Amino acid sequence: MGFGAASAPALPIASYYVIYWVPAAVAFCFFIVRLAVKLVGHGTPGLQLDDVFVTFAALAVAAMSIIHTFMTPISVRLGLLLFGLEQPWETFMEDTQEYLKLQFVTITLFWNVLWAVKFSLLIFIWRLTDGLPKMRKWWWGILAFNVIMWISAILSQYLNCRPLSTAFNIGPQACETLHPGTSARALLYAMIADIATDISIMALPLCLLYGLKINRKQKMGLVLIFSLGVLCIIFAIVRGVGSIVDEAIIPIWLLVWTQSEACVALIVACLPSLRTLLLNRAAAANSPPQSLGYRYGSRKFALSESSYSNGSRANQVQMDDVSDASHVTRIEASHLKQPQVSGMYVEGNESTEEMLRTRGNNGVAVHTNISITTERAQQAKESF
Repeated sequence: MGFGAASAPALPIASYYVIYWVPAAVAFCFFIVRLAVKLVGHGTPGLQLDDVFVTFAALAVAAMSIIHTFMTPISVRLGLLLFGLEQPWETFMEDTQEYLKLQFVTITLFWNVLWAVKFSLLIFIWRLTDGLPKMRKWWWGILAFNVIMWISAILSQYLNCRPLSTAFNIGPQACETLHPGTSARALLYAMIADIATDISIMALPLCLLYGLKINRKQKMGLVLIFSLGVLCIIFAIVRGVGSIVDEAIIPIWLLVWTQSEACVALIVACLPSLRTLLLNRAAAANSPPQSLGYRYGSRKFALSESSYSNGSRANQVQMDDVSDASHVTRIEASHLKQPQVSGMYVEGNESTEEMLRTRGNNGVAVHTNISITTERAQQAKESF
């Protein structure tokens, strides 16, 4: 029983070039925006480790686009040959061997692109789990799972044909002649590993958002951001199904869907930074001219508008932590009426209390005792 839904190549060669380079150009635009946000965006920490992985992915996508462009004429003819629509040509052996070597390089680049994007997302999620030890333990488990699947996907490429030299042979000593269907099975295994790791990476932040107390609009936006991996899963399935017919891989469709999935993965890696840019602009547009807040050490706190309480002898004001890790800070104020003196202005280095003691006791003064307590929040806050 056959598997896959690949069809014979039917497009002009120039059309395949468009299929390669248009998604690549879009992905590069997202990558440039990501770098711009990190380098010049307000409130961003600059380039970090996850940017290194995304930069590698962008360079690998560029290399894949160039190699696929050179491979396309041979790939189209090989696809027609598999469907009986083309006869072997004079340089068939040399062209096929060249194609197999270039395909080996691009598939190796492809797996590294996908996992570079996965590792960049995992680093991003690591920052969201600050102060959440249970989530950190899950994060380490998911990281280990991704490393194992990445190594296995690479090894499936290298151990697919034994010895490796048979992967580049044509005729009786070819890998597919010695082990029919091996290439298709390796492709499907790597597809399953790709999908499983995408699901594991999406699951952690979605669990984190489940108990986060934010408004519904914000939560839906975050769910959408962290569910972008579904796009990679869809393209992984299409690549597996659309590149195979029976047990044969159709070269041109393998190139098309490999290029498409790599570009989608790069875009998915860049979208969270684009969201940060939009949030910063929205915050700048909606924030009042003056804001109440304070800095304690390396932490920054801002006063919530809903925190004011009037007409109370013991007021509680909640400060929202706007730094990376999540704290809740409360300021408790109690009022105590005391005799007031005339002349409430302080000159020089004298304290107000000393001025009150030395200038009589006419009137009533209100002393406010303020205590500040900071405690670690149980739920993670949004941090981009």
